[in-house]
Amino acid sequence: GKIERLLHARVVYATIPHSDHQDRLLRKARPMARGLPLLAAEAPGDMAIESLRSFRAALQFSMPHFKNNIVMLCGPTRNLGKSFIAANLAAVVAASGKRVLLIDADLRHGHLHRYFGVDRENGLTKAITGAESIDNVIYHDVVENLDFIATGPLPPTRSEFLLHLNFAQLLSTVSVNYD
Repeated sequence: GKIERLLHARVVYATIPHSDHQDRLLRKARPMARGLPLLAAEAPGDMAIESLRSFRAALQFSMPHFKNNIVMLCGPTRNLGKSFIAANLAAVVAASGKRVLLIDADLRHGHLHRYFGVDRENGLTKAITGAESIDNVIYHDVVENLDFIATGPLPPTRSEFLLHLNFAQLLSTVSVNYD
């Protein structure tokens, strides 16, 4: 309730259990490997993925009450699993037939690009500054029905960067093409 009042937005939440299977997948992956294993693809029956499916249902039930179709995932500190949740939730929503655009806006430590085996350099920060068009920074169908925008080069003024008016315009522009 308090967060909803502060943000003037509805909050949908879920508890996602730790995945031992994800731990095993990460241990098998080489430490500096380009790609990270996507649990939704590797072990779709894992309890963490089942919990994300329940979260997807709660989101879909709540979406008619929202002002737009934009979902933000956040947490107060590093190493909480935000990237794991974002990548796998996007994959779970896309698997239901919805068109999804996942944007990595973590301009401090963003590494979602590693889940999809793409480069970060051509991404969000370039689209916001106008160095690239939005069409040129979207990686299409990284997973069926799932498009992705990486961070782009990490800027020195990270927190202020997302306040740029072009970021709001970018979100408005792309949201009409996705569920």
